[in-house]
Amino acid sequence: MVQAYRDTWELGIHSYLTYLRDRLLLCRELLHVSGSCFIQISDRNLHLVRSLMDEVFGASHFISLITFTDDHRADF
Repeated sequence: MVQAYRDTWELGIHSYLTYLRDRLLLCRELLHVSGSCFIQISDRNLHLVRSLMDEVFGASHFISLITFTDDHRADF
């Protein structure tokens, strides 16, 4: 089966967070004051990404967490 999305990072979570932090810092500079940033992430590392978002944008700017379930996903 070919997958368009992998929820893994070859060099580990710390390299992923460094990669993401660099991009979020750039986003903060480019976003308008009323702009929004959305990140899709699994529950496994949600707390780490949330902490990073709070560091970059400030915890007071957090508005909501949007959750969903994929009822059509095959259970393996």
